[in-house]
Amino acid sequence: MPSREYFLKGRDEKALKSYEDYVVNVAVAMGASRERAQTEIAQMIDFEILLANVSQPATFVYSIWETSKREKCKNSIICLATQIHWLINFMMCNAA
Repeated sequence: MPSREYFLKGRDEKALKSYEDYVVNVAVAMGASRERAQTEIAQMIDFEILLANVSQPATFVYSIWETSKREKCKNSIICLATQIHWLINFMMCNAA
């Protein structure tokens, strides 16, 4: 899902239900039993809902990053190479 907002709307949200069905179908196509896929994907969705509820919106994280960057980085790489989206790259590296 593209953002945490989809998970905050609840399990009955159409887009979230479609996502869950899609992931179950992919798991079945890869050889999982439908029953096990439904159980495990439901647990995954529940976990993602929990994460969405305890995490901050990307705009909040970005605003903290920008404030910190302005205050602390006179000659750091972040200020010298502004064309690189450091926060996005850092978040992607930590997600892997």
